[in-house]
Parts: sequence; C-alpha cells; structure tokens
Amino acid sequence: MAATCVYLACKVEESSRKLSDIISALLYNRYNQVNHTNEKTKFQTRCRDTILYFENVLLETLCFDLTIDHPHQLIVSLAEEIKGTCTYHGRN
Repeated sequence: MAATCVYLACKVEESSRKLSDIISALLYNRYNQVNHTNEKTKFQTRCRDTILYFENVLLETLCFDLTIDHPHQLIVSLAEEIKGTCTYHGRN
C-alpha cells in the first residue's frame, strides 16, 4: 500500500515516476546484493499487479478527489499574523 501511495502521490504532484522505478526501489530493498533473477521477476510482476490494484482501491476510497491543499499558504498567513501581533505590541 505504501508503494501505491508513493506512486499516486507522484502522479498528483506532476512529478510522475514510472511504475518500474517504484518497483526497482522495492526490489533494491528486498534483493540488494544477491542475484535472484527468477525471484526478482516473479516479485516484480506481483508488485506491478498489486500496485495497480491498490491504486484503484485508493482512488475509489478518496472518491477520486485528488485536490490537495498544501500548508504553504496557511504557514505564510500565520507568519504574517504573528509578525502583525509583534508589531502591535511594540516589537519589531
């Protein structure tokens, strides 16, 4: 599920990564130094199918609402408010 969330987040943020890149990262963590070609192929196929399945589940759970409100504007507003409060109390 975590790999699916990363994959979908990359799509939403328009910094798209190929599914094979996500799977490669998973493979590196699982088979980092040992050569298990047959196992890697099976794992890669299973991961691809699982990620694509859970992508649909995640999208349905989110009701396909991928509008993300980033906290940047809220933080800027809060900083301006704090600055205004400090100026009001005679501080600069």
